[in-house]
Amino acid sequence: MEASQTQPLDYEGRELPERHEIVDGVLVKKASPSIQHAGLQRTLAVKLDPFHGPPGKSRPGGWWFGTEIDVQLASGQRYVPDMAGWRMGTFDANEFSERLTFDAVMVYSCPDWICEILSPSTASRDLGTKKRNYHLAGVGHYWVFDPTKRKLTVLHRGENAYRVILEAGARDTVQAEPFADIALDMSELFAMLP
Repeated sequence: MEASQTQPLDYEGRELPERHEIVDGVLVKKASPSIQHAGLQRTLAVKLDPFHGPPGKSRPGGWWFGTEIDVQLASGQRYVPDMAGWRMGTFDANEFSERLTFDAVMVYSCPDWICEILSPSTASRDLGTKKRNYHLAGVGHYWVFDPTKRKLTVLHRGENAYRVILEAGARDTVQAEPFADIALDMSELFAMLP
């Protein structure tokens, strides 16, 4: 991905061009996901569905999820993570009721969980700048799927950096925080890949 502009930008409160992020003050176009990327993203969303919404008798609940949603971090970074999740108890109730209307395009509350699916054009940024800025913003859990290596890396926010708490391959079944109440069969998640 090439930066659309090299000078720092001030997009505070303004809508970005479609599929763009602000990374360290630079407007960067985000590539559209491949079919395999989209398949992995959708499969993960289905697997995490028991956590979406209020808790119930047969579901853990307690989370609100979004895919490809614009997120503004306190540092001025504006990202479009592949998936993001907010615990219902920590989600800004005012934002939930006032800003998340049908046509809302931006969430200002820091996610509790972010998942990025690496692609050749985004891997270095997802593992570098974005990882650093997610940590600084307070994102507690950061998952990284590497389709090429067929690997999931689960990171937990430590005081100074993220620390790896789990690495799983395509043949593993894992229970990964913050969603350890369910088992994730990695072979199902990577089934869409060639």
